[in-house]
Amino acid sequence: MTTGFVRHAKPANLARIKVTLGASVPKKTGILSVSPLFNDLNQGEVAPIGGKLPHISTLYANAKGPRWQLLLQQFDAQGEDDAYYVTDELRLSPGKSYAQRLNIGVFGPGLSDTDGIFRQGDDLYASLPLVADGANNYGNSTFETVRTTLYRNGKKVGSNTDPLTGDEAFTVPAGPATYRLSTSVSRTKAAGVSTRVTGDWTFSSQQSTDQVRLPASVVRYTPTLALDSTAKGGTTLKVPVTVQGSAAGRNLKSLAVYVSYDKGAHWKKLAVSGGKVTVKDPGAGKSVSFKANASDKQGNTVSQTIQEAYRTR
Repeated sequence: MTTGFVRHAKPANLARIKVTLGASVPKKTGILSVSPLFNDLNQGEVAPIGGKLPHISTLYANAKGPRWQLLLQQFDAQGEDDAYYVTDELRLSPGKSYAQRLNIGVFGPGLSDTDGIFRQGDDLYASLPLVADGANNYGNSTFETVRTTLYRNGKKVGSNTDPLTGDEAFTVPAGPATYRLSTSVSRTKAAGVSTRVTGDWTFSSQQSTDQVRLPASVVRYTPTLALDSTAKGGTTLKVPVTVQGSAAGRNLKSLAVYVSYDKGAHWKKLAVSGGKVTVKDPGAGKSVSFKANASDKQGNTVSQTIQEAYRTR
């Protein structure tokens, strides 16, 4: 390792980053790590910042040379880490100002270019964040319950306790078939929102020598929430809705969005207009849950629910 290198950045080469760190339950602390990236490699951390959550910081980064990445680790009252979120690489311009929000809802399934459901040989598995934050930052948290099940032509292949991290694969027959991957996770300690997230994906697959990314989609909700993932009660909120994955854009065949004010006991269908749904938030101390069904033009489907997607204050 080379040591002793010092470089003094000129003020004109700096970019300003306002970093907003959330927490949806009290007594959480966090450590924010700021890392320079050279040639797609992480070159270590620059003075990690620790403290109570929620928190707002202003950082100044050298915009001449490296790209940057932010990582937030959340800890409980006993000092155990129970959640983390990481940004995509940040390409900054000198003299410009930027804003980054981490660990603020709505938390739910996310799908980047590297995430998805995969098949290689007779192994079928998913690597897909179930609680990506509202800024679409990749992340995860501890869960109290996890159940993932795969069905082939309507018959159960097996179940495991992998929350779609890709750590556990299902072994399936070589021939073509229709599959349904179902997962359900619940949490109350790491977060007070998105306390139960479920997803069901249907798709077709057959044996492949190389790794194949199978068609899958997710539905994202991105309202602007407070640092504790709450919205003002008794008001009307326009909630942006986005489809990621195989059903995105012009390949979307159908989309239906529902809202619940009683944790999923009853659902009301919402009209999607201009990429948004209108939610009449209940009074303070309540919650809003979302359910969505979507399909692409090839017949692949997703059905997902986010229980207590955000709360009202």
